[in-house]
Amino acid sequence: MFRDADTGILTPEITERQLSQWIQNAEADIDAFLGFTLNTGGFEQHRAWTQSEWDQRTLRTRVPNWPVPAQNIYGYKIQVSNVSTAGSGFFATINPGDVVINYYGAYVEIVPLQAVTYALSPVILQLGLKPPLVQLEYQAGFYFPMLGSTLINKGDNLTYYAQDGFWATTYNVALHIQPMVLPPTPPVVYVNGVLIAVSNYTLNAIEGTVTFTVARSASDVVTADYTYTIPRNVKHATIARTTWLLGQRQLAKLGLTGLEQVTGGEQRAQRIRSTQRVGVHYPSVLEMLDAETSNKLVEYIQIGVG
Repeated sequence: MFRDADTGILTPEITERQLSQWIQNAEADIDAFLGFTLNTGGFEQHRAWTQSEWDQRTLRTRVPNWPVPAQNIYGYKIQVSNVSTAGSGFFATINPGDVVINYYGAYVEIVPLQAVTYALSPVILQLGLKPPLVQLEYQAGFYFPMLGSTLINKGDNLTYYAQDGFWATTYNVALHIQPMVLPPTPPVVYVNGVLIAVSNYTLNAIEGTVTFTVARSASDVVTADYTYTIPRNVKHATIARTTWLLGQRQLAKLGLTGLEQVTGGEQRAQRIRSTQRVGVHYPSVLEMLDAETSNKLVEYIQIGVG
């Protein structure tokens, strides 16, 4: 997918394995820039576990993955104490079906109230942890449906690719936040508007490609309904960051790693270190992220108020 972006930075000696490592480095930089942690993951579809203080007043627990939403709850336990000197926890286990996800508010809430009052007596709450601790296991990620997207012929009439990769093959979303029309998972493929049986092609869900077992006619129009899971601006930010890192690699090969400024006659080139936008100054620890990448991520940056 990065090679198809044709950023002009690739050189023949970079292997697929090396390129994969540079892309991984770019993803790590973006995760750090947005404050993601190793425990809670980034933009990719993933399952995470977190521990936080329980709010006995609101019965709400914050999901720490913002802006990546929670999609499903697999476990919710409230630790009120330990039951032995060995350290095993004493928990009130809440049925995941009694936990509601606030998709845009970035929190989950227990309903109905009986789920808590039956599990936690006032005596236990008084003698236990103050406040109790919530252990939350959940799935986070995005689902973006695309219907009737025209696929691009690679040139061999066999392989066709979409503008989006990272297709979802399953849909793991809690029933109470599912849309009225479910997104297409797994993907379905059409040729000239006719649905094609899955036995006639193979999918590469990561790259977003369809490869037919028999070559199509050059005049065929291939379309697909699919659901992609990585926001487009995040994909473009990853491409921009990978390009920047590979550019730094080129400078390092020339022995210019630590160079800040070059002057020749009336011309001067200077390395830009910080990233700033009007009204926003990123924390100094993150100022190494280049401007092109950070501009693509601006909608995900949290701005403190007050």
